[in-house]
Amino acid sequence: MKTAISAILALSAAALLCSCESMGFSCGAVGPALTPDVDATTTERTWEKAPDSNREIPSEREAENPPAYR
Repeated sequence: MKTAISAILALSAAALLCSCESMGFSCGAVGPALTPDVDATTTERTWEKAPDSNREIPSEREAENPPAYR
């Protein structure tokens, strides 16, 4: 239980500090520390008509993730 409370407090502090960029805190340093070896990619799937037929085939491509805040 103490570990869960500590984790919640640590995540809350990190979230609070991310809003304090004017104080010189960098959110880029917190992300890898909280989620090591995590790579988030976005895959867009569209359906395109197959040549010379009436069926549609899926077409996937990886898209760049939008920044969380600008």
